[in-house]
Amino acid sequence: MAFGIRRWSAADADWYVAARDETILRWTSEPAVVTPAEFVDRLEALDGVMTEGFALVESGAPVGNLAAVRRADIAELSYWVAADARGRGAATSGLHALTSWVLENWDVTTLELLIHPENEGSIRVAERCGYARGELREVSLDCAGPVSY
Repeated sequence: MAFGIRRWSAADADWYVAARDETILRWTSEPAVVTPAEFVDRLEALDGVMTEGFALVESGAPVGNLAAVRRADIAELSYWVAADARGRGAATSGLHALTSWVLENWDVTTLELLIHPENEGSIRVAERCGYARGELREVSLDCAGPVSY
């Protein structure tokens, strides 16, 4: 099955809230609790210029989350995949698509991924997408010690 991306919609709120499991919460800065209304509020805050979010989809249905935040000439990309889509190439397809979108739409010189050094699955995804390990740096995430790719 092929994976694609599309913009999130308010109709996706219940899926988004339900899909976030212990693995996602362990490796991301996602808040422990998000309501459908908070998800919709976040969607309305996306502007496509400094922040953008996409649903990673399979046959039109969400299987993951992709996001990009722009800070001057740096874009920070993030992603997660729901449990039922893991291990099938979804994250790799999604990161490729998000990387392409950012490079086509934003004038940036650097792409960064913040990955916890023990998140080996995400590290493999980054490497398959051509990202190289950068320097460890301090950031304030729920999971301490992410690696900048």
